[in-house]
Amino acid sequence: MSENENNKDRRIDRSAIPLIAVRKQLERIVKDGNLKAAVLASSDGLTLVAPVNDDQSEAISALAGYLNKAKSLIEKNLLNTAATDITFTGQDGTTFHCRYLELFDELVTLAVITKGAAPSGEILSRAMSGIMRIMRKHDQLSTRHG
Repeated sequence: MSENENNKDRRIDRSAIPLIAVRKQLERIVKDGNLKAAVLASSDGLTLVAPVNDDQSEAISALAGYLNKAKSLIEKNLLNTAATDITFTGQDGTTFHCRYLELFDELVTLAVITKGAAPSGEILSRAMSGIMRIMRKHDQLSTRHG
């Protein structure tokens, strides 16, 4: 499939419902990034959105919440600046990667597990910008109708 066909296909498979749109965004990065899993988790480790709601998604979200606490301690005591990513790499190259963003003044985590090498920055950036675009659009709609 060419890049134009891929983009066209991606644009057709959308939803006006924000949570479904974000789920579709995560499904797409799992496929395009050759990932085992991807979830959007709250700072306290609850699954906000996952392509598949199962025990693995819940475990990933819980671990992302736990790492958020560790991230805060590391930022405060070692970095003196905000961390954007945390990555753990297994001996076989499988990675558990968390990328952080703020949505509506709340810290959320995009947590992914790869099948091999670390996820590409392009895949993670595309996911984050897509999630932010979806949520901004939803916020604009709710402001107009609220």
